[in-house]
This record gives sequence, structure tokens and C-alpha cells, in this order.
Amino acid sequence: DFYVTAWREGYLPARKQVNVLETESTGIVLESANASNSVFLAVYVIDSSKGAANNADIFFWEKQGEKRLPLGLPQAKTDLSGAATDIKVPTNILLEVNAKKGLEEGWNEKDIEGGMLNEIRIELQRPITVVELNVLDAEGNPVNGMISITSPSGDLLYEGELKDGRVLFDGKG
Repeated sequence: DFYVTAWREGYLPARKQVNVLETESTGIVLESANASNSVFLAVYVIDSSKGAANNADIFFWEKQGEKRLPLGLPQAKTDLSGAATDIKVPTNILLEVNAKKGLEEGWNEKDIEGGMLNEIRIELQRPITVVELNVLDAEGNPVNGMISITSPSGDLLYEGELKDGRVLFDGKG
């Protein structure tokens, strides 16, 4: 089984479970979004340094018990202030939102209700294997340039630009 989702501006997202062994053809009917079945959502994302996580990717899920199901909304991105606003979502669901930026990721959930302020705040965190490396010159100033990081076994862990003397890399490769 897998899920098929559909979305269009002005409509609620729709989802349908499809069993490929039993289904040759199927369809999804989209319901018009209106004030009684949908609300606007705002998502605010901060990074692990407590700064606005601009240009973070945001993904939407519906939680039903222990199951996390695709909601059907397209991926969104945060603006310069770390916000994604005016996202139309259906009411009366438990919405779970995932945000990712670089190696950092975070989750949060909210019961979406009509007539309420619907905001979700997500704090991104680094996985335990992610390491922050600061490179400073003799005077303690951040160094810019290129950097290459390898594991003791010779695996390349990171190769790229060093900005403001700081780079994050995943120690597990």
C-alpha cells in the first residue's frame, strides 16, 4: 500500500490509500477550502543557535494515533525571518510539521481548530553525530576559505567552504 495525495490552491489537500494489488485505477476529489473547513497556519522556525532559520524546508503530516500520514500540502520554505505564513490547512486534524535546514531538523505538532490562532514553533536541533568546528587565526579571528575533514579511516566527512570560521559536519559520514 502507498498514499496518493493531491492539492490545488483554494482546495483542501486530499489523501487516498492505494493497494496496488487491488486497484487498477483510482481518483481523488478535492474539496473547496472555506472558513468552516480550513484555517491559516503560521510556522516559525529557529535554528540551534536560537536565530531565525531562513530558507528552511517545511513538510506537513497528519498524525492519526501512532501513524504519520502525508497531508498532501506541498513543501514550504521559511522567509528571512524564519517564518512561513498564510498556509491553508484543514481544521479538526492533528497536524505534525517537520522543518529541516542543512544538518538540523525539528518537529512539532498542533491540533488545528477553526476560529483559533494556529501557529507552530519549531526549534531545529543537530543530530548527536553533527560536530561544529571553529577555525580561528592566531589573533582569534574567524578564518574563511576551503576545508577538508576526513575520518581516521580516511573517509571524507566534509569538503567545502569555511564561512566565518565555522563549519558543521556529520561525524558519521
